[in-house]
Amino acid sequence: MSISSFDRLLLQIDLFIRKFYRNQLIKGVIWFIGIFLFTFILITTLEYFGRFNTPVRAFLFFSFIGVNVFILLKYIVHPLLQLFSFGKRINRFQASEIIGKFFPTISDRLVNTLQLNADLSNQTGNIELLRASVQQRSENLSIFHFSDAIDVKENLKYVKWIAPIFLLLLFIAIVSPKLFTDGTKRVVQYNKEFIPEAPFDFIVSNFPSEIAEGSDLTIQLKLKGNELPSSVYIVTPQGKQLMSVTGRNSFSAVIPKIHEAGSFYFVANDFSSKEYHFSIIGTPSLGKFSIKLVFPKYLGKQNQTIDNVGDMLLPEGTIVKWSGVSKNTDQLQINIGNKQSTFISTGFKVSHQFFTTTPVQLFLQGNKPQFNDTIAFNVNVIKDEFPSIHVEELQDSIATSVRYFSGKITDDYGLTLKIYLQHHY
Repeated sequence: MSISSFDRLLLQIDLFIRKFYRNQLIKGVIWFIGIFLFTFILITTLEYFGRFNTPVRAFLFFSFIGVNVFILLKYIVHPLLQLFSFGKRINRFQASEIIGKFFPTISDRLVNTLQLNADLSNQTGNIELLRASVQQRSENLSIFHFSDAIDVKENLKYVKWIAPIFLLLLFIAIVSPKLFTDGTKRVVQYNKEFIPEAPFDFIVSNFPSEIAEGSDLTIQLKLKGNELPSSVYIVTPQGKQLMSVTGRNSFSAVIPKIHEAGSFYFVANDFSSKEYHFSIIGTPSLGKFSIKLVFPKYLGKQNQTIDNVGDMLLPEGTIVKWSGVSKNTDQLQINIGNKQSTFISTGFKVSHQFFTTTPVQLFLQGNKPQFNDTIAFNVNVIKDEFPSIHVEELQDSIATSVRYFSGKITDDYGLTLKIYLQHHY
């Protein structure tokens, strides 16, 4: 089925519109590649030499993303959608105006033909005559190839300024690839701290990441490299201090009495090491601890309560009642001689009556075996001795019937004495 001259004219205009957006898409791809390469070189170079802090690196990163996403959407995605008739496109009248700039001799005729065809539906006169005029005009205009108004090869001029950028990228990648790798890594990981690389290595040996609460942390450091500093400082939560020289390229320092988690790092010749973090492990220990002493009644001594963990000297038969609270302890075991008591709660109570000297041991077990603790002491017992009586009898040298008695009665805790005398003549 043959189509009319006017329909062929419209088909040519539609082909022009599609080529128009294809050309826009090609131009957008070239622009995107050029701007992407330029911003990549710019940002990585700035970071490589500037070594910026986190906020500046975040600004560089998101600026790079923002600029390139904007170019991608505006100059690639948008023309691509319009090429496939998504979204608002130029209409045939607008396309005719663009075509008219390339073919000035037909500019007015092309627009008038479209307008005349659009007015056919509003005419009441001789419509056939008007339709014939449209077909005649269309026949005369069909000899022009409107798509020639767009020269895709003109986009090559944009490649000319991309080429130097690409060559610069290639040159840097060959001569100094670390500019791209290091710069890119620091920009992408903008929220991470990067330490300037020193010409020597900081080597920490036998560093425990978990420290017993209240203990000292001894740090041994060795330096390895060609250009070694003569002194090294360590920066801790307690401040900055000069490390002691312990040997060739060896240094040491002590962080005393650590009670909370923290970190430290080294500084030498204006270079800093990475941070070394340590955590605190609560060591098993006794908190509140009291002892109640219940003495035998015959002693007549009042009971006592003391706060003490250590050797004791007690009268025989004394009852000792321990009570207290443990800290950072999963299990507490108390051995009194052969008697063993185990507690898994923090509070504990235990009692024992002592008749002989007895060793006492407290085993405090935490969640880290290396930090377990043992407390040992003795309960020494004073034995209750039997009373002693020593009596001497003396006879009067004149009155032989008279007897004299003298004596001594002793006991370690005293006694009650009753004397009954019976005399016979």
